[in-house]
This record gives sequence, structure tokens and C-alpha cells, in this order.
Amino acid sequence: MSHATADFVQKIRRMKADLGRVALGAVKTALTRSGIPMARAETLRREIVATSKFLNAWAVEPRPGGYALTNLSPEAGFIRWGRRPGRMPPIRAIMAWVAIKFGKAGPEGRSAAWAIAKKIAERGLRGRDVLRGIRPRLRQQVKLEVLRAVHRRLEGKNQ
Repeated sequence: MSHATADFVQKIRRMKADLGRVALGAVKTALTRSGIPMARAETLRREIVATSKFLNAWAVEPRPGGYALTNLSPEAGFIRWGRRPGRMPPIRAIMAWVAIKFGKAGPEGRSAAWAIAKKIAERGLRGRDVLRGIRPRLRQQVKLEVLRAVHRRLEGKNQ
């Protein structure tokens, strides 16, 4: 291989790595700018949340090979995947939910929370994957952002 060819191959390899970094940054940008607002809107649209704890827990986290839009609230797993029948869930969390959702507090709220927890223990809880409804639009936003970022880089605007 000639010296000129070797230099050209090295330049191509550096460009490939550079464009990979640009694309990854664009994925993070798209998930942050579009994904989080979409997930919050879908959460509200589907009336999944009574408190702002789950609503405000949407975040973009690094993953091997990229980034992921995820919810960091303690309840996120139960909301997404549901819960099998079995043990009763914690009454305190349900009492807070009952107070916000139905305006019941004190003994009346505790009684309602107890009944709900008992039903969850008997029947389980169906999961509600919030991201399912927004995935196609989100994929499109990510693709557009990556294409824009790569185009800007190739045009020399992000140096």
C-alpha cells in the first residue's frame, strides 16, 4: 500500500469515528429535546400519573452503544411491566395516590388504599408501557436529528 493510500485510509477511519461521535451526540440531543417532552405528554394523556414523581422522572441515560429514554422513579417498573398477584403493595404509597386522585385522607383514605392494595394482591396490576405509543414518532425525530448533525459536520459547520 502506498503512503498516499495509507494516509487516505487513516483519514477515512478518523472521519468514521468522528461521525459516530456526532451521531451519538445527536441521539442524546433528540431524546432530550423531543423524547422527554413526548414521554411526559403521553404520561399525562394516558392519565397514568397522580403525582408529579413519575412525570418528572423521565431522563436520558447512557447505555452501552448509545442512550436510552427511561423513567427513574421507583414505580416505573410496576407501571411499565405491571405486577403479578401475590403480596400486597405498600399501603402508604397507595394512600398518597388515593388522597390526590380521590381527595380521601385519614381513615377513609386508609380504608380505600387497603381495598385497592388487596385487589392488586389478588389480581395483580396490568402494565402500561408509556413509550409504546411514542416510539415511531421518537424514532423519526432521532433519525432527523442524526441526519442534521452528520450533514452539519460534513459541511464543516461543527468543527
